[in-house]
Amino acid sequence: MYRLAIIITTAILWTFTPTAQAYAENPPTKEELVQKRMSYYMKHENVLMPWYYLAAVDQFERNIQEVRTDIPKRESVIAIQFSDEFWSGALNPAENDISPLSIAYFKGLGIDGDGDGIADKQNDEDVLLSMANYLRQYGYGEDNFKLALWDYYKNEISVNQI
Repeated sequence: MYRLAIIITTAILWTFTPTAQAYAENPPTKEELVQKRMSYYMKHENVLMPWYYLAAVDQFERNIQEVRTDIPKRESVIAIQFSDEFWSGALNPAENDISPLSIAYFKGLGIDGDGDGIADKQNDEDVLLSMANYLRQYGYGEDNFKLALWDYYKNEISVNQI
C-alpha cells in the first residue's frame, strides 16, 4: 500500500512539474527575473554589504558578457561567474569541486548558499553568497568595496564601471 502511494504521488508530481521544455516555451518575463534578482540581493545583504553592491557587480558581469565573445554567457538569474581556481582553490586537484569542506581546505571561495550541502558555481544562491562573502572580507565602505573589486578584476576600468 505504501509503495502504491509513493508511485501515485510520484506520477502526479511528475505530470504537473514544469519541465525545461515548458520553461523554454514560457520563459519568465523580464519583470519576474528582476524581482528574483532583487530577492537574491536582499537575502544576502547585511550591514557590511548593501544589496546595491551585489547588484552592481552582477549588472557589470551581465553587461560584459553581452559585449565580449571570449567570455561565456551565464544563462541564469545571476550573471556572476567564477574561475575554477577562485571557486575551488588554486591547489585543489578537483577543478569543479562542489564539496564545501574540500573547497575551504584548499582556500577556495565557493560556498553553499542554499543549504543543500553542495557549493555549486551554477547555483545562483551559492554564487551570490560566495561573492558577498568575498566582498565582506574587505570591510565596510566604498573604498574597501573598490579595493575588493580591484583585487578581483585586476582592472581599474572595471572597478570604475562598477
